[in-house]
Amino acid sequence: MIEPNIEPVIYTPLTRFTLSWFNYQTTKCAGYELDLYDCAMRGSKTNAKKICWKQYHDFMECVKGWTQLKRYVEMRQERRKQGRPYMPPPPADVIPPNNPY
Repeated sequence: MIEPNIEPVIYTPLTRFTLSWFNYQTTKCAGYELDLYDCAMRGSKTNAKKICWKQYHDFMECVKGWTQLKRYVEMRQERRKQGRPYMPPPPADVIPPNNPY
């Protein structure tokens, strides 16, 4: 369930570069990952699955987007069933230039 914490044995100039390789701290899911690790640190390694299942599911939802995909599929099916056309995209000046989503 929870990935092991990998700490550098030898600190080199490349160490800072590799700090975000095995986690989600540079993504939008950073807060969920921290909540999961905070909860897991309060309990033991064996009890973390039982205690922190809510935080784990929130984190996995952020990473995988299962509920969002399910909602999208249901909306698309309903739109096809009603025979409604898709809405036109918004004008380009409304969307910010550095939109991460």
